[in-house]
Amino acid sequence: MLGCSCLDGPCRLTSLPILFTGMNNSRACKMSSNSGWISLHRKILEHPIFSDPQAFTLWVQLLLRANHKEKKVMVGNKFIEVKRGQLLTGRNKLVEYTGIDRNKIERLLNLFENEAQIEQQKTTKYRLISITNYNQYQDTEHQTSIKRATNEQQTSTNNNVNNENKNIPYQQFADTYNEYFAEVTGNPKVKDTNKLSPARKKAIKARFNFNTNSDKPETRTNQLDYWERYFTYCSTLPFMQIDANRGNGHETWKPNFDFLLTEKTFTKVREGSYE
Repeated sequence: MLGCSCLDGPCRLTSLPILFTGMNNSRACKMSSNSGWISLHRKILEHPIFSDPQAFTLWVQLLLRANHKEKKVMVGNKFIEVKRGQLLTGRNKLVEYTGIDRNKIERLLNLFENEAQIEQQKTTKYRLISITNYNQYQDTEHQTSIKRATNEQQTSTNNNVNNENKNIPYQQFADTYNEYFAEVTGNPKVKDTNKLSPARKKAIKARFNFNTNSDKPETRTNQLDYWERYFTYCSTLPFMQIDANRGNGHETWKPNFDFLLTEKTFTKVREGSYE
């Protein structure tokens, strides 16, 4: 769950926050973990910035996409450490997420920065945005109660789910592929990740259960963090690029979800055969 970050300082009202779970854009609520909440207090609407609906849309997108825990992201040939409350993005990505034009995105980000709500580190390849006072507005006790209630509801709802498969996060796995590989390379996405075919679920299960007894957490493939690294690494390989030259007869072929999950491809990637 992500924390509330109001533009006009700490929230001191005791009324329930708005739990914002979506925008007009169908992709608005997708995060790296594809689960959880962000909390927005109604007092946020009192800030004059949000008389502009596009400013509100962009701000919510920043909150939705900020890391709730620290992780490393590969950009080119190096890893970038993205801390809690930060997001690694670019102006074009924010345009895609919000539908706001590039110039307006830039003006709004500068406005947020001038208001000391964010900090920006810009390079020619990416933009690292830090949300100011992110941790200060993290209501751990409130999050815990929501998470507990959500888990209890899911447990009740899923009583009839096959015990063999209930611990495999099929939808989150496919969403991780979409975010860390398909979006980066432009290759085909998995549509309707909540309605995966039995064949795809079987492929996910096979890969997700590989090496689950490893003593090294970073190599346990039954953790989504492993697959974030796997799909990120695949997105940097020349062979995996959408415009790669793969020889005669393969001009229109594109690496997709099913290809990356075959045992043959998985083994080749781990052995470095595509480098």
